[in-house]
Amino acid sequence: MINFLCVTTQYIYYKQNLKRLKYNKLLNKICIRIYKNKNSTAMNNQNSFWKQYLKLNNQTFLLFKEIVAQNKFWCPYLTFFYTLYLLESCYYTYGFFFNKNNTIGFFLRIFFAVGAVYFLGMLVFVTWQCSKVVFQNCQIQKTAQKLAIRFSLVYQLSIHEMMTIDAIAANYRYVKKVSFKLLNNYRVDSRMFQQLLSYIMMLFLMIFRQ
Repeated sequence: MINFLCVTTQYIYYKQNLKRLKYNKLLNKICIRIYKNKNSTAMNNQNSFWKQYLKLNNQTFLLFKEIVAQNKFWCPYLTFFYTLYLLESCYYTYGFFFNKNNTIGFFLRIFFAVGAVYFLGMLVFVTWQCSKVVFQNCQIQKTAQKLAIRFSLVYQLSIHEMMTIDAIAANYRYVKKVSFKLLNNYRVDSRMFQQLLSYIMMLFLMIFRQ
């Protein structure tokens, strides 16, 4: 199941990256066209670029809906995964610290150490895969904002078009919430990734201190 989850996150990541590249491509087109045509002929392409901008935003919001749908499917499994792997990592860590220093205890400590590293490593790996989705969402948001600012500065937008840009910007405010979550609505993002890394660093400090 972990492999299927990683395939899903990679698939979403590539689709997000493709959307961001399309935003950058449209932004570069506008900049190049304005640089080559500094007279009024540059404004003739406004309608074409505006339609591309709206189409790209609609595709992006459809992608966000797809991520939400994927989260509904994976949410119970992620909750079970984190609960089980956290318990297992705590069990193996406990077994490592409270074994005797005889011959059998030495091999048991190695076994418990390998188990703790494995379960903690899987927790970090899955958290990193899921947090990439949130990171790419934020990158898409930044690129879309740059494109909206470029439109506002270059073209004479109507009131309806300005209100459309404001509405799109308002929808992007919730972009960080479009992510994989647990059943308690806790987001699997970079904050959880940092917490797990901090826990692992403290654990290794305790191990090597002994």
